[in-house]
Amino acid sequence: MERRRSASDAGIERFGRFPRHSHILRRESTNGGTGRGRAGGPRIIFITEKAMSIAVAVRKGGRIALATDSQTNLGSERVPATNLSGPKFMRIGNACMAATGWTLYANILEDVLGRRRATPRLDSEAGIFKFFTKLWAELHERYNFVKDQADDADSPFGSLDSTFLVASPSGIFGVASDLSVLRYERYFAIGSGAPIALGAVHVLYESECDAETIVRSAASAAIDHDVYCGHPIHTATMRERAARTMTRASRGRGRPNP
Repeated sequence: MERRRSASDAGIERFGRFPRHSHILRRESTNGGTGRGRAGGPRIIFITEKAMSIAVAVRKGGRIALATDSQTNLGSERVPATNLSGPKFMRIGNACMAATGWTLYANILEDVLGRRRATPRLDSEAGIFKFFTKLWAELHERYNFVKDQADDADSPFGSLDSTFLVASPSGIFGVASDLSVLRYERYFAIGSGAPIALGAVHVLYESECDAETIVRSAASAAIDHDVYCGHPIHTATMRERAARTMTRASRGRGRPNP
């Protein structure tokens, strides 16, 4: 019987859970705004917030940096950092992947990657798309509690109902809930604090600050202004891998052109 590989065998280093959902209440009228429903009063609706975090990545000066907050929300409860805290990203090979959405994906990804013989290469749009399409297939074949989601009735695609941010030596990649993958030349952010973080990065990018300083400042700005983000900030940095091209002559010898 083949031994089930651990996360470390598969080249995965776990740094903490992905962000939790939090449920908030909204009062909604059931009778055209009169405040009277069938039971004679307003209806209480539970809304699930799915992006309560900040994850931001910056590519600058030959370095790529990723920062996340570490706040966990359970319903109306905010868990103290002294009781539950950790980065909202995981290392997969030489890449780091952060996510906003269902925390169950952290468990699923560890289970999926622990059973694979090789560590996936998350270093290109094609490679990341291939990883997520395989994940989609496994979600529906192996985990019978997973159901298809659609962002809206007009969409022809299913949805992971979560977004992902990949930082690798090859660049910064955003993965939308419909599995579309985009590569960003300078920076990107996901989560409820993303608009604030992106504004901070936009202001700081042309300054003398390095990539790690910028992501820390951007995450801190999100934490200061978004109630669903909280300290401490966790970061990961890596050296950018220089793109290599091949001349026609070197292509025949199989040697890359520096």
